[in-house]
Amino acid sequence: MKKKIALIVLAVTAVLFTACAAENTPSAVSQQESSSAVSSENKTAALTEESAKETVKLNMPIADKFYAIYNRCSLPVDNSASVTDDNGFCYSPVESVYDTLASLKADTEKYFTKEYLDSTFYKNLADETAFYKDINGKLYKNTDAVSDGKNIWDTTACVISDITDTGFTATVPYLDLYEAHRSAKIEYLLDNGTYKINSWTLNLDAV
Repeated sequence: MKKKIALIVLAVTAVLFTACAAENTPSAVSQQESSSAVSSENKTAALTEESAKETVKLNMPIADKFYAIYNRCSLPVDNSASVTDDNGFCYSPVESVYDTLASLKADTEKYFTKEYLDSTFYKNLADETAFYKDINGKLYKNTDAVSDGKNIWDTTACVISDITDTGFTATVPYLDLYEAHRSAKIEYLLDNGTYKINSWTLNLDAV
């Protein structure tokens, strides 16, 4: 009787050992690792896209503010004080947190790469019709260059593409000052730990 019980115990132990060994075979382990890797990759891709959309959501209102500052001269001024420069343009002192051109640029460069700014916004500061310049150590605006209007961005409908380790592209629909539905292709580049706009192309064809 004791021998039978011992044999039964040995048989059960052998079955359990075989099952455990099967679970840990290279094939089984490989399947587990593969499943885990797929899950991890999907999770990473989803998080990256969501992170990119969140960046666009937070960034676009600020980016559009600077677009208006540099292209539409939107900073408020003290109209009671004005000077005429040597080129005949009228300038008034800016009334904002930016008291000098350097302070305006410093804030702008938190959101745009220097390369992008040099090829776009900063061109409006360079010639005799400069939209902004320092006069007697204070920031002044060219009041002869003012234009109205603003774009309304629908960041909830933006489409993220070309995600890499160093940046991504966002296509963002917007309503322009003429109430036409358009879109913009915006490329973000990782610059010193911050995603900044490195390219901004407006699609002027109505959607």
